[in-house]
Amino acid sequence: MSNEDQSEGKNGQIGPAEEELRVPDLQKTLAEVGELDSRLRELEEKLDVRKSELPEGHPDLEELESEVDRLRRDLSDKNRLLRSIQEEGPNRQHISGK
Repeated sequence: MSNEDQSEGKNGQIGPAEEELRVPDLQKTLAEVGELDSRLRELEEKLDVRKSELPEGHPDLEELESEVDRLRRDLSDKNRLLRSIQEEGPNRQHISGK
């Protein structure tokens, strides 16, 4: 019951200042997603070229594959964060619009 009380209190206190904080979060996350996506594409292209040049198991290939995997995870995490921010936006506007 206290959890419900806390969430109701939180929802009732959402104001313009808190919404303004979310806009920079959204813009920052969008920029980060774009940057990660661009870097990932570059590395994937580089990896494809290197795969044709180097034998399988070469340390340079393994390093590139590791970096590509890390960027994919980072991009996935940022996309989840972005969806979370976007989903909260309409809910907050609906609540404050009542």
